[in-house]
Parts: sequence; structure tokens; C-alpha cells
Amino acid sequence: MEQMIRLVCGMLLCMAANIGLGVANADIKKEFDKTTLANGIKKATAVAISLVMLYCAGVYCLPEVRLIEINGEMLTIVDGLGAIFYAAIGLYGGE
Repeated sequence: MEQMIRLVCGMLLCMAANIGLGVANADIKKEFDKTTLANGIKKATAVAISLVMLYCAGVYCLPEVRLIEINGEMLTIVDGLGAIFYAAIGLYGGE
């Protein structure tokens, strides 16, 4: 649970940094657009809310659901979400 909270916080920080760097880049190029900023914030918010809702579903509603078997080990929704969080952090951190 503690690791997942850290992953969520890390993902949110990467999203905020991505938006902040995008604003700075657009400002330097004199191409700042409030609509683009609003769309970026909406997208980041939607992604964060969706992943948190999936996590809650996996922990509280469907903890016994096994998604896939890898190397003989069955992974749950929460395990899969951990992988998604790592990928999202990599995506936002890499942009």
C-alpha cells in the first residue's frame, strides 16, 4: 500500500512537472495558449482520477481477481496498476 501511494505521488509530480515545463517552453517560444494548458490539466486530472479509481476497485472491490500469470505467478489488479504507474511515470518523466 505504501509503495502504491509513493507511485501515485510520483506520477502526480511528474504530470505537474510536465505541465510546468510545457508552459515554460511555450512561453519561451511565445506560443502560450490557455486552451492547450487547460486541455493538459484536464488530461492529467482524468488520468490520475482513473488510475486512483482502478486502484480502489482492485483493493476494495475486487482483491481476489487475478489478471494474468507471469512466470507462474498470478498478478492482481493492484499488481497490474503498479506496472501502469511505473510506465506512466516513465512516460511523463521522459517528455
